[in-house]
Amino acid sequence: MALSQAVVPEKPDLACIGVITKVGEVKQSEGSKFHSIPLEIKGKSGSPDGRYYYTFQPRWFQAGFDPRILIQEDKEYKEAGQKAGQYFLYCRNIAYANTRRPGALEALLGEGFAEFASTFDSMKDDDVTPDVIEQALREVLVGAETGYILKQRTDEEGNPSENYSVDYLFKLDAEGLKGIEASAASTKRKRPLIVMWNEDTPF
Repeated sequence: MALSQAVVPEKPDLACIGVITKVGEVKQSEGSKFHSIPLEIKGKSGSPDGRYYYTFQPRWFQAGFDPRILIQEDKEYKEAGQKAGQYFLYCRNIAYANTRRPGALEALLGEGFAEFASTFDSMKDDDVTPDVIEQALREVLVGAETGYILKQRTDEEGNPSENYSVDYLFKLDAEGLKGIEASAASTKRKRPLIVMWNEDTPF
């Protein structure tokens, strides 16, 4: 067909490093079970800037919360024909089980993860509110360095977009960097992964 509409070419994934410059205000969409806080990331070493939407439920931060309950709740949601995925979002944003990939909070806090978690141990469940969590994250994350993967966005029909979004976060330690570099070199990847740093980049 003559004069066909231009299409956006597929772009590679980008492995980036940056600094969190802002922890935004917590919001909850109408009818949603989750709250979301935007984390603004300023790219370093040629990395594009990014924004990661940190998604959570306040009860996840309550002392004694057992994430295994989310597995049962997801099962019940599916049986009722409702949207599930709570356990996946917990792992993605807090900590995975039995895997080398860290959850977002693990990646951001590193060795400080346990200390941060302990700040909620002495709090009553009713005091662990979205605003309290927002402020706690702001105090420890602004100025923190992080690694992040940018992935090309798609439209509602699955067509490639010009824009990127943050897919997930990773640790900026020797193991985390080695894992990303190994992934970039893998021939099993569906799309290329471009590492934005080099051997001269200071970490």
